[in-house]
Amino acid sequence: MTFSRIFTAASVAFGLALAAPPSVALAQEAGAEAQVELTDQKVDAFALAALDVARIQEKYRPDYAAAKTDADKRALVEKVNDEMRQAVKAIDGISVEEYIEIGRAASQNEDLSKRIIARIQELGVEAQ
Repeated sequence: MTFSRIFTAASVAFGLALAAPPSVALAQEAGAEAQVELTDQKVDAFALAALDVARIQEKYRPDYAAAKTDADKRALVEKVNDEMRQAVKAIDGISVEEYIEIGRAASQNEDLSKRIIARIQELGVEAQ
């Protein structure tokens, strides 16, 4: 899995677990746009959460492809979104709302995007 693919898959406010568009329900959960102070610690927490979210997406991708009905796909997406929410909540220093906000900000700010990608790459190497 390439780092840019991890970032793309994970940073855009939790994309629907296995489908491309952002999860409307999860994005709505974030509520009003809050300004997140982007300290190094916050970027680190986001990068850790993004790696976990990407792993969860990859884990369920075959199940999604094998799902026979739209109802099965919806149920799987709901399960995966919940698992991703829990993964983000388990990371110290970031909330689901902050994760979503940072993902949105990174999608609009190339410098922030590069900063996050660099940290994801560092963390990915450290984890191996």
